[in-house]
Amino acid sequence: MTFKAPFIHYPELRQYYKRQLIPGVFSLILLGAFVGLRDKLPFWAGIILVLALIIAHYFYIQSIRKIEALKGEKTIEISPEAIKITTKDGAAETVIPLDKTEKIIAPQTFRIPEESPIIHLFRGIKDQNYLDLYEGGKSRRLSFLPSSEYAIVQLEKILTALAEKGIEVERV
Repeated sequence: MTFKAPFIHYPELRQYYKRQLIPGVFSLILLGAFVGLRDKLPFWAGIILVLALIIAHYFYIQSIRKIEALKGEKTIEISPEAIKITTKDGAAETVIPLDKTEKIIAPQTFRIPEESPIIHLFRGIKDQNYLDLYEGGKSRRLSFLPSSEYAIVQLEKILTALAEKGIEVERV
């Protein structure tokens, strides 16, 4: 009952890239303002501009690191014991153990929020990193670490993999 579904990189990531341009442009504007006005501003205003530049640059670098982390092939493996995300080189990134007393047994229903033809198993928006597992009328919500932000699974492949295992997928 173990299956793997490859992660894909979707055009949504382009929007993520674009959003990261804002802190970068903001940094350049602040730098220009500081250089152009350094002789005309009071000392404390210069300090505030430099601090703002450092903060904007920090967030810009963090966002670039997040984007870089999304690159590379990943797989999600769901078994009765655990849900594991692995990278292309085979290193386990995230392992979510499942309670031994509540093993996932096929057939079962995965209710996964749908926003488009792509099912988002993991979400990076606020606190919405979750996957609902329904078994015998009971719901178990699994929460994932923030490191799984913007990870997207291709709908066709996961539906096929689930169907092969006798697992019904209900899109809500």
